[in-house]
Order: sequence, then C-alpha cells, then structure tokens
Amino acid sequence: MDVRGFGVALIHGIQIEIKPGLEILLPNPACMTVMKTLAWKDRGMATRGRDALDLVELLLRAEDIFGLEVLYDDHLGIVEAKGGDLQLAAAQVLGAEARMAVGAVMAQEVASILVKGMAENLVTQLLEGSGGMPTTERNESITNILESFLNGLQGPTPPPLRRLGQE
Repeated sequence: MDVRGFGVALIHGIQIEIKPGLEILLPNPACMTVMKTLAWKDRGMATRGRDALDLVELLLRAEDIFGLEVLYDDHLGIVEAKGGDLQLAAAQVLGAEARMAVGAVMAQEVASILVKGMAENLVTQLLEGSGGMPTTERNESITNILESFLNGLQGPTPPPLRRLGQE
C-alpha cells in the first residue's frame, strides 16, 4: 500500500489530549482524504471499495468538520460560488487544504486517481459497496461532492492551511 500520505499526516496531525499526560496524534481530515485515495488506488475493490467509501464520508461531513463559522468567515467566496451549498463548499475547502498539505505534485496525482475512478464509474462502485441502491439522485450527489473536492485539490491558489480541529 502507498504510504506517502502518512508522512504528511504526521506533519499536519492534530494533537488530542485524552487525559492529563496522555496525548495522541490524529491525522487531519485533509490528509485523510489523500491517504484514503492512495489506499483506494492500491486496494480498490479488494476491500469492497471501503477506502473510497471512507473518502466520500469525509467529504460528506466536511461541513461539520469545518463548522459554519470557518466556512462563512474564512471561505465566504467559495460558499457563494457554490450557491450557498455548504456541503459542496466544505468539500472544496477540504480539497484546497489537502493540496496545501501535500503539495501540487501529489495533489495532481490524487486528482488523477479520482478522475480516472469517476470515469470508471466509481460512484456506482461506492453505492454497491455500501449496500445502497444506485439512483440518479445519489449518483449526482456523490459526483457533485467529488467534483467540488477536485476543484479545491486542483485550484490555483488554495487558502492557507488551517490546522483542522484547532482554533
């Protein structure tokens, strides 16, 4: 399995204190998107698309990860460009933060993996792997969120990296 994303995840990790004297380092969600994409490329359907499902779950929850204050205060232009759709805006911001964390070269590699996957009907694989029935609405929703993430990942000038989970 490709482990290049692990080093980046360590650099940008979030330190969490479990109890006094016990801290753990968690990867931030932007780095997790990179790790999950690289893992999906390597393991694919051998794990029934679990890594791709995890990636989409992160993207679907990006709005909660950032919170309204961060989205409106720091990324209002993206929110407005997405017609006020906070879920799509947050996915784009997450893509931009992933690009800042891993650099342009790896970000382009991750984007290529996802574009190729979408061309090979990644969305249908995701829905089948999750036990969900593919429907036009669900296909469109997942495609839109992946495209928003790709917009951020491939954007020319992403916003400064904000350490997710830390004020």
